[in-house]
Amino acid sequence: MRDSATSLNVTVIAEELSEQLVDQMDGGASVAKTVVEELGLRHTYCDPNREERIALGVGERPEDREPIWMARIQPFSPNETSIIFVCGAEHSVSFQSLLERNSLRARIHCQDWTETPAAQLSEDEFNEWRRQALGDLLSKETY
Repeated sequence: MRDSATSLNVTVIAEELSEQLVDQMDGGASVAKTVVEELGLRHTYCDPNREERIALGVGERPEDREPIWMARIQPFSPNETSIIFVCGAEHSVSFQSLLERNSLRARIHCQDWTETPAAQLSEDEFNEWRRQALGDLLSKETY
């Protein structure tokens, strides 16, 4: 994600998750949020939390949640700003279609991250790659 954010010159990374859901996950961390903090970008969770879902009458179907995600990225001026939106593979085509129907330019950068070479690494290989990547990032910073 860090490489994509850099190569696409993004200023915002938004994601399908809600902060409430991330807090409930084992480890309670968002990869997107971690990358945003490392690169000094803006971040937003787009999914409604449990209370918002009840208040809005939102179910689990993509057609229920995706319009909310679109509304939550609108303040970032999506046609003038490069944004990465992280969502499950089952949403990529339908969310892109929704955005385009609403005159927002969108393209799928990675259809399914589980098919990328990095996703095929063992846990030890991934941890070594991450240590090296963080070392490279820190060596480029100036204080």
